[in-house]
Amino acid sequence: MEKHRKYTYWLCFFTFQCFLEWSPSLVEIFSWW
Repeated sequence: MEKHRKYTYWLCFFTFQCFLEWSPSLVEIFSWW
């Protein structure tokens, strides 16, 4: 269970990193609407 929790934590971390990386692009896209 501990291993699974650690995996989930890293998954969330990388997902968040990706989100931060894509945020500016998403803002630009929405600004065009």
